[in-house]
Amino acid sequence: MRKNVVIACLVAPLLAACSNGIPSGAAGVDPSKFGAAPGSRRLPIIAAPAQSLQNPSMPAAKGIPRDLYVADLGAKFGTGGIFILKNRSYKEVGAITNGISQADGIWVDQHGNVYAANASGGNATEYAPHGSSPICTYSGATDPINVSTDAKDHVYVADWNNGSNGAILEYKQCKNKIINHYSFNSYTAPEAAVADASGNLFVAYYNSQGPPSAQGAFEEFAAGSMTPKQLKATVMFPGGMVVDKHGDLIVADQGTQGQTNGAVDVIAPPYKTPKAIASNLTQPFHLTLNHREKLLFVNSLSLFSAHPTVWVMSYPSGTILTTLNSSNGLQYPTGVAESPPATL
Repeated sequence: MRKNVVIACLVAPLLAACSNGIPSGAAGVDPSKFGAAPGSRRLPIIAAPAQSLQNPSMPAAKGIPRDLYVADLGAKFGTGGIFILKNRSYKEVGAITNGISQADGIWVDQHGNVYAANASGGNATEYAPHGSSPICTYSGATDPINVSTDAKDHVYVADWNNGSNGAILEYKQCKNKIINHYSFNSYTAPEAAVADASGNLFVAYYNSQGPPSAQGAFEEFAAGSMTPKQLKATVMFPGGMVVDKHGDLIVADQGTQGQTNGAVDVIAPPYKTPKAIASNLTQPFHLTLNHREKLLFVNSLSLFSAHPTVWVMSYPSGTILTTLNSSNGLQYPTGVAESPPATL
């Protein structure tokens, strides 16, 4: 039975991923497709034609890959695709394009399956380890911005819905039917939903009516509950979020679009006060932990800077160890996911 719940408490900020201000010369991106309002997170329409998967170096081995996945809107992929970079060397070893339609947030589950929230497709697609075509599709979203799974392999799609009346949509594994629908009011929308090891669901969301310094807020749903608990922590504008083995929330705080006041925040239980472990960043958007929780990968929403960036940071210190960019094949990264994931 499908359940619906309206989040009654005040919600807080998440950043609109795109608007005006895309750099001139952004190959493959049509700037006229950007919304005029800064609060509109609609991704640009890619001008190049869609391509099928071309992945001759993709290994056919069984098991969970040891790779970093980077969603990218560059012209190389037409309607967007996912780079596959080998861990440590970060050399391109393959790509996923089939079923991708401007992938935004991406995810790797405990089995090594890869998920993509397709901003223009209105769905999320799932791929087997080393797979090139979707094995499952989760539809029903208007503007999916992120996707995740829990220990039961349930799938959660964050529907940004252009920053208003957003929702979290929950599905059973490989079942294209919404089983739980977490609704938001007219001025709020979710950016991310992640579950901890105990099945508690945390949601980062945007509140357009909040003060500029605190338009990002957080809810917690106890395992099996549809009743939200408002957490006290706030950030400027949340992006992606993951949870570590200690139950700490790691949040990309996008800051102000086009400025270097973004940060990576850690919010430890009881989730009252964010602690910045990295600051002075240009719009950190999505992030992911590696299996041992020693490395954190964070992508900048570089549509606004013309400098494709994925930071590789030490965790929990936040020290930047290296930066992935165009030399790694990246053009306009929008999301990151690590395999094997921290949940394994």
